[in-house]
Amino acid sequence: MISFTSGNKGHFSQSRTQLLRFIGNTLGILMQNAKLQDRQAQDMAEIKNRERELRNLATERKVEVNIGRIISSPLNATGVYERFSAEVRKIIDFDRIGLYNIDLERGLIETRFHHGEDVPEFRTAPGLSYRGTFLVTALESGNPSLLNSEQWEANKDQYRAMEPLIRTGYKSFMAVPLRSGDQFIGALGVSSKTAQYSTEDLTRAVRLGNLIAGSLESLHLRDEQIKTQSELVKSEERLRQIVDCIRGAFCLLETSPLKGIYFSPGFKGIAGCRPEELYEDVESWYAHVREDDRERIKEANRVAACTGLYDEEYRIIGTNGSVRWVSSRGFPIRDRDGEIYRMGGIIEDITEQKETADRLAEASRITSIGELSAGMAHEINNPLASIALYSQALLSQDLADPIRHDVEIVHDSAQRAAKIVRNLLLFARKTEPERQPADMPELVTRALEIMSADLKSADIEVTNNVGNDLPRVFVDDYQIIEVIINILTNARQACSDASGPGQIILSSDSAEGLVKLRVKDNGHGISTQVESRIFEPFFTTKKVGQGTGLGLSVSYGIISQHGGDIRCESEEGAGATFVIEIPAYDEVEPRPVGKAKEIQSASRASTKHVSVVDDESSLRDIVARQLALRNFTVDQAGTGPEAQRKLQQLHYNCILLNIKMPDMDGAELYRYLEENLPELTDKIIFVTGDLVSPHTQKFLGGLPNVVLNKPFDLWEVFESVYTICGESQR
Repeated sequence: MISFTSGNKGHFSQSRTQLLRFIGNTLGILMQNAKLQDRQAQDMAEIKNRERELRNLATERKVEVNIGRIISSPLNATGVYERFSAEVRKIIDFDRIGLYNIDLERGLIETRFHHGEDVPEFRTAPGLSYRGTFLVTALESGNPSLLNSEQWEANKDQYRAMEPLIRTGYKSFMAVPLRSGDQFIGALGVSSKTAQYSTEDLTRAVRLGNLIAGSLESLHLRDEQIKTQSELVKSEERLRQIVDCIRGAFCLLETSPLKGIYFSPGFKGIAGCRPEELYEDVESWYAHVREDDRERIKEANRVAACTGLYDEEYRIIGTNGSVRWVSSRGFPIRDRDGEIYRMGGIIEDITEQKETADRLAEASRITSIGELSAGMAHEINNPLASIALYSQALLSQDLADPIRHDVEIVHDSAQRAAKIVRNLLLFARKTEPERQPADMPELVTRALEIMSADLKSADIEVTNNVGNDLPRVFVDDYQIIEVIINILTNARQACSDASGPGQIILSSDSAEGLVKLRVKDNGHGISTQVESRIFEPFFTTKKVGQGTGLGLSVSYGIISQHGGDIRCESEEGAGATFVIEIPAYDEVEPRPVGKAKEIQSASRASTKHVSVVDDESSLRDIVARQLALRNFTVDQAGTGPEAQRKLQQLHYNCILLNIKMPDMDGAELYRYLEENLPELTDKIIFVTGDLVSPHTQKFLGGLPNVVLNKPFDLWEVFESVYTICGESQR
């Protein structure tokens, strides 16, 4: 409507009124047009807004579709999150985005993934609390939350953990809890330095969070499955490596029906049996079992399928026909009902252990024989000493030639028997090494005497070229003799196994402070492979029962303890030479030259009083008679108590005291004298046939007294008695 007013009456004439009506109508049309134009402008703006919204919505939908494709793709978690972040940036501006694992019960947070700027002070390692972060409101309320820097300023205490982000320049934050059903499975966090997030941004973040939440758990499960599969492959590989490294062979069997699940490559090494053959037919293994063990093993396997108990040793035949001992042990695998449905088994080659055990048993048997020999030697020594002394005494008399000849045979036989006894005692000897200056030629001679019967029966010619001009050595003579015997024994065996007559040559020389002994044989020689192991304990090429495999290893140890060396020089098929090197002894003394001594009657009287104490009457009697012939006054005692009474009553210049006697032995009598008649202790000459006894050795070890070892000859008796009495022999 438009209004016109005039102060002049009659001013508005009809014509003017018509004009004004025209003007009004025109203005009305103009106003209507203006309204139409305003409405059109509004409509256009609304259309543009709608178009923008539709474009944004299309972008959001496209992003959501892309995210759905990313989540369902076969990418790993890291690849999914990287592409997810790139799509989110298309609809939400951010400088930092992260996905977090949440433990609501303990209030802990762990970064599962983050993209964008790294703020070290804000890293969320496992076990850190989410309280004090921008996630706290969303997680505690269960609703998405929006936080701008102004809100942070007003609530610093509540969001104290966010201070590093604020200092770095972050101004706006959004947090969206992620659910799977009714359970929280994590949280989505978005942060920006430039944008101020709105509720529309938060709505978009919620939609994105809902979209990824549905697949987040399955994505986690997929990662765990991939990780588990990878670990399973590694575990199987480790198990296979362990099984393949097991000494022997390992198998896993189904019991009903009987079939193989796994056979390790070790089966081929044990019996030349390929695992493929056993997969085809488990019972083909029995073809490798020695026939006389086969039925026993079949029955043991049948019983094991029911009881789960299996532990057997048996023999198998290798591809080259050799017989090997194996130990087979089984263990049951039961189902939930406790029934055996599988059996695991380990088979190990124990041939070397068996042979070692046999050799140890043989070594023990030899030790027992040595101990028995020592006891026998002691019992033999007493009568043997009597035979030797009586025959020696007879030879000092004027005998007819036929009788002298017979007595000489008796005496020589007694001396031979004495050597045998001494050798038995040598090997039964169990004492700490006692080193003293010794002559190598003498040690070689003693070893050859011991081995003479064996070498002679084997028809082996022995040539002893060991020189008498060698420097002396400082050794335990018993141990060095043992070494020489061990080498001679191996040489005899080598010559016996070779074709043609056997020959052993011993030679020697000295140089650079070493005395060298060589023992050469014309046997079959030693291969390079065997030569590298001959000094190993229990190693031998001989059959079980023919050697312990200890001789050379013991010899090596003995020579090493003496500061020397032992080695083998050999070519297969050309014999072998063992070389022993021992340091020469610095103090070279002239060697005494021995000669046969004859008993002569004394021509002058003696006032010396001698006591002969021995439970062997025949030995005691001959010694007393021979001493009396040399003008000594001699008393006899057959027991320790008898000797004790006489020693208390009479004065003696010398006492021949046997150590081993009943009632009171020589050691007990010595201790009595030491306490009650100490002046007599240094006048005692001990007599024993049991020098290897630990008791005897312990007793004599710290005493300076002369010791006569049975069997001895009369000259040793006279020489010792004259020395104690302070007189010279006539």
